[in-house]
Amino acid sequence: MELILLGTGFPSANQKSGQADAIVANGNFYLVDAGRNVSRQIAATGFPIKDVNHVFFTHFHLDHYSGFGDFIFSRWIGGAITPFKVYGPPPIEEIVERTLNWLQYDIDLRVQEGRVYEGTRVEVQVLSPGDSLEIDGLRVSAEKATYHGNVEGLLSYRFEAEERNIVIAGDGAPTEKLLTFAKGADALLMHPCVPELFVKNARNLEQARLTIARHATAETVGQTATKAGAGTVVLSHICPVGAVDEEVGEEVSRHFGGEVIVGKDLLRI
Repeated sequence: MELILLGTGFPSANQKSGQADAIVANGNFYLVDAGRNVSRQIAATGFPIKDVNHVFFTHFHLDHYSGFGDFIFSRWIGGAITPFKVYGPPPIEEIVERTLNWLQYDIDLRVQEGRVYEGTRVEVQVLSPGDSLEIDGLRVSAEKATYHGNVEGLLSYRFEAEERNIVIAGDGAPTEKLLTFAKGADALLMHPCVPELFVKNARNLEQARLTIARHATAETVGQTATKAGAGTVVLSHICPVGAVDEEVGEEVSRHFGGEVIVGKDLLRI
């Protein structure tokens, strides 16, 4: 089983692609979140986008799904003639419906020209904390293991296959549940922020306080990885503007004795 960091960027416009990851297990490609440029990044891995049949969402801040509509379109234009399945917390059904409504005009035109409509169909499975499922030998568990402010629909995922286990914590400050959920993970993917830069960039200190409270920091990432007994911690989605990724990685290493990988777009782990 392999983890691919498709996009490691943050919400502001930057040179990195938007937040998206992939799990490759037993020859299948599982997309986790779909930020900007996700279709291009999938193409860059060499995996045919038409064969991506499963998409997981951690939550629905726009930077985690702004590329979803383009993914539906690119998958279809790339040759897909069967539906695909999406999984995630509420309001996933509403998000999918709105995205398809946005695409419908173009879909109708191309169906009139002979394209197979089934390739645009999306089957939705709503997940709740504690749910688990198995897909072609990949076991997936979901838990609400981070705190992300007023985001109620929020999930972390644990993927287990081929004698490996990878935990994608997702956005948010780690909670006690993450220690159990990520216990013994071969790789733990987390999204740290640099608090002092939020203070520097904020319009007011109250805004900065709220933002900091709903994010992990280098210190809490390192402490969480240590307490969970993770083998490797992977850093992605490092924010805000001005953060130096390597410095964040060094700070995590002060609190975690295992391997620390500072993520880059298209890095395979």
